[in-house]
Amino acid sequence: ATAPENPEVEALRLEVAEMKEKYEAMLEENKKLKAKLAQYEPPQEEKRGE
Repeated sequence: ATAPENPEVEALRLEVAEMKEKYEAMLEENKKLKAKLAQYEPPQEEKRGE
């Protein structure tokens, strides 16, 4: 029988958890950057070329 926790599987789990954290952090940063950008750019919804 194999061990309940394969070291390789555990390593992959840790890697996935790390990736998720990085992804979450990037989403947060993305939100902040978009908000910052919105301060400098006019809203995109307005009609152009009037």
